[in-house]
Amino acid sequence: MDLLRYCILEKAGSKKRKRPEKSVIEEAVSEVLEKGQSINRTALALNISRAYLAKIVKKVKTSGDSSYEHCPNIGTRRIFTTEQENMLADYLTTASKMCHGLTRHQAKKLRFDYAVANDICPPKWKEVETATDDWLKGFMSRHKELTVRKPESTSLSRATSFNKANVSTFFEKLNTVLQRYKFSSHRIFNADETGCSTVTNPPKVIAERGSKQIGQVTSAELCSLLMLLVVFCRPFLCFLE
Repeated sequence: MDLLRYCILEKAGSKKRKRPEKSVIEEAVSEVLEKGQSINRTALALNISRAYLAKIVKKVKTSGDSSYEHCPNIGTRRIFTTEQENMLADYLTTASKMCHGLTRHQAKKLRFDYAVANDICPPKWKEVETATDDWLKGFMSRHKELTVRKPESTSLSRATSFNKANVSTFFEKLNTVLQRYKFSSHRIFNADETGCSTVTNPPKVIAERGSKQIGQVTSAELCSLLMLLVVFCRPFLCFLE
């Protein structure tokens, strides 16, 4: 029985209640003030929040205006301003592009430190010394350009070597070889390789939505790799020195 009650409460707590229409609110206020119905019964019948209805009924009684419309003041309990949140979103995007993406835990820890530095840290954050999951969930919902992705393990040497200068040098040498030996098209093959990597398996990080590939710098290789190099349909093994 306790387990069933727990499941019901969990399901009820996770359900998002939509903001009721103005006509529904006016009908609810009329039921309570003019017809003498209870707030609980009226809220249940019209499927609106009891606390929300009680707040509006109290406002109508205070103001004496039956046409009162409650306008929620959204954002009064926000911890960070829009500018501060945009700065964090830009930081997360930049870190991901540099192959140093932050995990969810690291992002929460970063925001906690920022809140402490600006003396706006909520008491609940101070207890656990990190931002809460609810805040991170709300932050991600407000910034649709961010998502949680599984990055590709990238060694430090590979991340630092893959730059414009090195790529330009590669294509210059390739062009020199093609011009020197005059390779025909039937002697040029596409090749791909696979192997057992010694770099660690990185956790999911927060990155920009829509990115084709996300890299994450890991520790350097500690031993040689056995690679399987496939060229057209004639595979062969390549043992690195």
